Formats: sequence, structure tokens, C-alpha cells
Amino acid sequence: MNQPTHHRTAPDRPLRGIALMVVAVTVFGVMDTSAKFLAQIYPPQLVIWARYALQMVLMILIFGPRMRLSLIRSGTPRLQILRGLFLTIASACYFIALSFMPIAEAAAVTYSAPLFLVLIAIPMLGERADRASWIAVIAGFVGILFIIQPGAAAFTLAALLPLATGLCNAIYHGLTRKISGIDATIVSLFIPTVVGTLLTSTALLVEPAWQAPLLVWWHGVLFVSIGIMASVAHFLLIKSFDAAPAPVVAPFVYTQLLTVTLLGWLVFGQFPDGWALLGMAIVVASGVFVATHQRRRGN
Repeated sequence: MNQPTHHRTAPDRPLRGIALMVVAVTVFGVMDTSAKFLAQIYPPQLVIWARYALQMVLMILIFGPRMRLSLIRSGTPRLQILRGLFLTIASACYFIALSFMPIAEAAAVTYSAPLFLVLIAIPMLGERADRASWIAVIAGFVGILFIIQPGAAAFTLAALLPLATGLCNAIYHGLTRKISGIDATIVSLFIPTVVGTLLTSTALLVEPAWQAPLLVWWHGVLFVSIGIMASVAHFLLIKSFDAAPAPVVAPFVYTQLLTVTLLGWLVFGQFPDGWALLGMAIVVASGVFVATHQRRRGN
């Protein structure tokens, strides 16, 4: 999931902001579940391509007639392309991980992004964390160890892919903060989508996925829905941050874990064990603390 660049001018409406956030991350959870289902049947690179290509087409249809070339007009084109690169890598690592891991555990590990952001904020943004933030970061990574259980017999290297997603998302968010207030929100959403489409299309040319099983019609509906849900969720996310301050709505990002845990159980018959649940609780608590504490300190 991505936290977009946003500009708030309207009065605060915290309940509206929270409701929009909960709906947004619920849509993200349904999208992730659809992606996991498809990635078990079709090559992951095809699923990743569909996520970006269909979102790009949808944004062009909605915003193209009004904005035209303004959709790609940026004051920081290099940073926008770099954002798109890291966002695409994050998506690729996550979607591939979904082929091998239970969805709840994979999603929980990706929420290491706020913890990584504390680490990379020093060289990237010149920000320094206090002792409380460092303790939360250490606790969060301990929680991740509980989730992936590296010493367990069932552990595979695929469990590290969501961790790579968390790191790439952190870099993406750091770059987003660097360009905050320069480009319009839609531009900051559209350019990474174009970058993702180009990269994933290239990946399909290098390693064709067309030897996949014959597309069933309702699988086609799922492919299309992934792009639609990504667009809808990002739009709701923007509106959430427009309606209320980030410290109010940001903690509700973690309600996505409830969605993917429930859907993982209903759709795939997978439910986290006791250690994984403990780790998820620690990661959520650490992430919420870091997000709210850093913002209170003015970072």
C-alpha cells in the first residue's frame, strides 16, 4: 500500500478520514487476495503487469481528457521515475511472495516500511530519530522474526521478499516526502504507474508468460479488478488524508491486516499461528508508535 502526496485545505473531518482509510485498505486487502489467487495459477509477472497496466489505462480514461499532458508534467521527473522504480520492485517482491506465503504473514512483514523509514531518513532526509523510535524499530524487527520464523522447518527464502517490499516502500515514501508540494497528487500517482507498466511490460518480453493456462472468463474479471481496485484504493487514500491529519488516520492503515487475515482463512484456509499473531501485534504496535511519534516531533 502507498501513502500518496497530498494537500489538505478543507477543515478536519476525522471520522470521515478514518472511514475512508478503512475502506481504502479493505479494498487493498481484497486486491491482494485476488492477486494471490491468480499468482497460484498464472505467472506472477503477468499478475504484476495487470496491476499496473490496467491502473494506467483507467487513469488515462478518467484524467486524460481533462489533464492531457499535465498528467506527466513534473517538476521532479527523475525523483518521480525513481519512485516508480522502487514501487514496482516493492509490488513485484510482494506479489511473488504471495505465491509462496500465507497472505496475512506476507502483508504483516510489508508493514516494516515505517521501521525502515526511520533508518533511511538519516541519509535521505537528514532526519534523526530519538531513543523511543529506535526502541520501537528494534521491537518491530523482533516481531518480524516471530512472523517469518527463520529457524522453523517451514521457513523459505521467499519469506524475505515482503521484507524487501517494506524496504522499497520505505524508500518510495521517503522520496514522496522529498517531492511533497511540488507535483499534483494525480501526477505523483500516474507517473509511477507508467513506470511500473513499462518495467513489467519489459519483464514480460524478456520472460514471456503467455504459456500460462487458458484464461477462464472470471479469472479475466479478477485481472481487470486488480487494476480497478488499485485505482479506487489510492483515490480513497488521498481523500482520507485530505479529510483529516495524517496522525489521526495513519494508524488505521493496519486494519488491512484484519481483512487479509480473514480472507486468507476463508479463501485459502490459512490462519497465522500463535507466534505469527504475536509478531503481527508487535509490528503493528511498533509501526503505529513510529508513525505517530515521529509526526508529533515534527518530522
